[in-house]
Amino acid sequence: MDALSNARYKPPIPFGFHYIWGNCELGYMIERDVDGSQFFWVPANSLEKNGTIDGTRFNHSFGRRSFDDTPISNLMESASLSFEQATRMRNSVERYGGFYISRFLISKASVASYRSVPGSYPVTNVSFYDAYVISQEFVDFYNHHLSSHLVFPSEYDSMVQWQIKLVSEHKCIKNVLALDSGFTEWTQEQSICNPNLAVVREHAGISSRRLIRKTHRSKLLGFRVALSIDV
Repeated sequence: MDALSNARYKPPIPFGFHYIWGNCELGYMIERDVDGSQFFWVPANSLEKNGTIDGTRFNHSFGRRSFDDTPISNLMESASLSFEQATRMRNSVERYGGFYISRFLISKASVASYRSVPGSYPVTNVSFYDAYVISQEFVDFYNHHLSSHLVFPSEYDSMVQWQIKLVSEHKCIKNVLALDSGFTEWTQEQSICNPNLAVVREHAGISSRRLIRKTHRSKLLGFRVALSIDV
């Protein structure tokens, strides 16, 4: 069984993490050994829009989409500085059929230590640039088979779509990704016309986009981290 086929039944667990809850149908969660940071697996077995598993059955498609009819044609996935991150991300999704995203907004454990844990107030008052750097350094530099990054819009939209699917099909499933926390969240998505503007995501009813300056800071603005498992 290849990596993609196997991931449909049991997602890969990166070195330094362990399984704690769930399955591929109800959601699959892992935790980092050193600090209890929790990450949630989002299946995205196809990189093609409206992808299918066997040519007939709908598969969890991966990519950007609008949840409130807001046009996204004037937005792009990321800045040129993220090209290597984007390549790693897409290679990882293509190989393993999904990705891990932090279950909670990133919080601070100590001066130079960040985590994704329940009950901890998230790091806020950070600019886009701060969030970008912290996200990139979330994974240990010496872990050569794993990298981290500020969430791309393709990942964010796939995450929201998966959350909607879980809630609609399994009424007992709670908001496992804490999308109603009252905070807005930085993503790598940005304006095509103005590189100084990036997108934050809000969850008043359903996930919506808002363009703000990358230097903006707010007490209610945080961010999540996604993982790429290097091939």
